[in-house]
Amino acid sequence: MSIFFPYGRPGLVAATLLVFLPTGPLQAQAVSPDSSIQVVGRVQLDGAAYSGSDKPMSNGVDLRRVRLGAAGTVDGVWRFQVELDMGEGEVEVKDAWLERRFHPRLSVRAGAFKEPFSLEELTSSRFTTFLERGLPNALAPSRSLGVAGTAYVPAAWVSVGLFGQESDELGETEIGDSEGWAVTGRAVARRWSGDGGIQLGLSATRRTPDAREGG
Repeated sequence: MSIFFPYGRPGLVAATLLVFLPTGPLQAQAVSPDSSIQVVGRVQLDGAAYSGSDKPMSNGVDLRRVRLGAAGTVDGVWRFQVELDMGEGEVEVKDAWLERRFHPRLSVRAGAFKEPFSLEELTSSRFTTFLERGLPNALAPSRSLGVAGTAYVPAAWVSVGLFGQESDELGETEIGDSEGWAVTGRAVARRWSGDGGIQLGLSATRRTPDAREGG
């Protein structure tokens, strides 16, 4: 639970409660020893109470995020994840992807997932330092439909992909309008010594505007 107490008046107490679902393998017969499936999800509940204000403020609670889905591995070479968000009174697809590992250090993923851009954006809301990501992150692309390849080496990894429409805008393109598209990539280099180390990441994206935005 995260609780926020700002200084001064009017008084405010705001709390965020984060609940995780168990993520252990389900008790089900596997196709092979290298296959498994997990239930994934989380609930983030916000609440706020105000006092001492000249202007009445609304007290109450709100569901920030309600996630439920499944993730797993098949035969040790296929990975998948499907996750829905049911917060704010509507169901929205967050992740829906399938990944094929061709080599221990080379994989290709297709579907709806986060573009490889910005360490803060790629960090799950389960692990962000603060309640929300920083303001500069508003410029970073998030989940889109696309396909991306990722290559790993002992001290670095590179991911490059071709992406189209954002996953929460599926089916909204008008007749005669084309969806935008983008090429996005990220490279990361790491160097560790003992218990410490340094990591340097660089991301870039080349995008065409969505035709519906007048681009």
